[in-house]
Amino acid sequence: MEDLKDQPKSHKLAENSLNSLQSAEGLLKGLIEISKIDSGVLNPELRVFPIQELFNTLQNEFSVIAEQRGLRLHVVDSKLYIISDKNMLRSILQNFMTNAIRYTSSGSVMLACRMRSGALCVEVRDSGIGIAPDNVDAVFEEYHQLNTNMTEGLGLGLAITKRVSSLLNHPIGVRSALGKGSVFHVCVPIADGMIVINPVDEQEEIRDDFLAGRMVLCIDDEINITEALNELLKRWGADVWSAQNYEQYQALLKEGHRFDVILADYHLNSSWVGLDILKHYRQQAASKFLGVLITAQKNPSIEDETLMAEFSYLAKPVDSQQLKIMLHEELKLQPKQASSRTFRLLS
Repeated sequence: MEDLKDQPKSHKLAENSLNSLQSAEGLLKGLIEISKIDSGVLNPELRVFPIQELFNTLQNEFSVIAEQRGLRLHVVDSKLYIISDKNMLRSILQNFMTNAIRYTSSGSVMLACRMRSGALCVEVRDSGIGIAPDNVDAVFEEYHQLNTNMTEGLGLGLAITKRVSSLLNHPIGVRSALGKGSVFHVCVPIADGMIVINPVDEQEEIRDDFLAGRMVLCIDDEINITEALNELLKRWGADVWSAQNYEQYQALLKEGHRFDVILADYHLNSSWVGLDILKHYRQQAASKFLGVLITAQKNPSIEDETLMAEFSYLAKPVDSQQLKIMLHEELKLQPKQASSRTFRLLS
């Protein structure tokens, strides 16, 4: 009979053996997958489909896992159709999502997309450990691991992803900052002129005064831009306030104003940038609001930080129709503020 004091040791050996077997099995599967791709057995079946179908599938697959790890999973809906092999593209995004959740101990993971050079770039952003600069170029190589913990991955997943993306002719890439997180992306062609129209939305037109009763704050240090934006928002029925900097914004808070929407430029000629103000207002506000960062800067890190903070993002020059659709969609389910003067400023 085995001595009781040796049981923990035996359990540990058994656990290590199981991990080794699982690692060997995973390695074998990965090698078989690479062999299939390299031998030409796998051929893409391209078709047109709405990207949202894939987003819904991935959200269902990963929401429970993310919740178990204490992470927020945020999926930004899209109405665009794309051209791809649905199963192959899904495998690429599954790999990105798996790595994002695996290497993020706290914070959030986001699945979203944005236009770039006529294609739709689908991105998985995380607030995880990030990748060291000298390792970024090597992450898609075979047997390269994002860290040295063998139980965290075999280093073949991203190599397979690279091969699949080459088959599809879908460029992939990664941006990362050590200790801040990573953004993996795959760019897919858009089916020209096609967007998803829900049966309910097909009958729906955006009213000219769709912002009636909404309290909106515009923050920009360029007066002519603020005035033009104010006029546009008033035409849509909003009650509009404006500020050119953090001090004027604070003055409005001290007067007791609160807002349904804050549109903030990134650069404000002060120590506070627009994103700082959106984060500050979120801490102060007792109810939900829509924060939109607007910037002329072509800096992906600003967009990444904005979206990871769960604010909306618009690039200058702002297209009025794009802004109208964004505000209408985002505010559909958000209750209106009862009054602009029922705000309690926290010290």
